[in-house]
Amino acid sequence: MDTTFYRTSGTICAIILGIAAYRQFDFEHLKFQNLGIGIVYIIGFIISLFIVFKSTQKVE
Repeated sequence: MDTTFYRTSGTICAIILGIAAYRQFDFEHLKFQNLGIGIVYIIGFIISLFIVFKSTQKVE
């Protein structure tokens, strides 16, 4: 597949998961409102960032 597909889809996923994790986080008490879903959002966010950064590297 084309690297632009991975970069675009990874970026879209990272934006969506980042916003969802931001909304789940309670800044007053510095914890997630629902811990399980917050952890899933953060793990997905990290994986999507990994995909974006790996797809931008040049393959030699």
